Amino acid sequence: MTTRYERTRAAALACQGSRDWYAQARRLIAAEAARVHVKPEYFADVLAITSPRISVSRNWYLTVGYCRTLSENTMMRSTRAALAHWRITGVIRGPKTGPFARALRGDESAIVLDTWMAAFFRCEQSEFDTKRRGKYEQTIRQVANDLGWTNCQVQAAVWCWTVTQYRRNPGFYPSQIALFDRDLPDWGR
Repeated sequence: MTTRYERTRAAALACQGSRDWYAQARRLIAAEAARVHVKPEYFADVLAITSPRISVSRNWYLTVGYCRTLSENTMMRSTRAALAHWRITGVIRGPKTGPFARALRGDESAIVLDTWMAAFFRCEQSEFDTKRRGKYEQTIRQVANDLGWTNCQVQAAVWCWTVTQYRRNPGFYPSQIALFDRDLPDWGR
């Protein structure tokens, strides 16, 4: 039986071509933020806040729309509430969205634990609350240290590996580049 460390290391190495997912996403975020006339940090925060329970492509779509019009009409109620809280306080809540925003802004020490990472670790996502997430974060830190990678790189590679195991496309924000040159729908609906 393999340990959590051995399994995490093997998955990271198997999908190491995806380890720079966040660095590549940051480059695209900077380009799209300039295009919609917002700061990259603002775009990254909205991207993180709108990310729960939706696909990568839908996440990008909602973020671009929100940055263009501030419309929340097509968003879940919980996402609208999270955006309202962020606008008032500047704080991104949530055990997944906060680290995701930090990773998208360039904090390579951030560790994003979402539904796919719960599937990888074979646990319930509720174990990623602030009290119990330590053992999973420690495993990622240990693998990152041993491979000479950052925490973000290990998490990104493991995330991509996990998604592909479910025969899904992990998606990638740069793949959304086709949206740049299309007429997008009316964001105010």
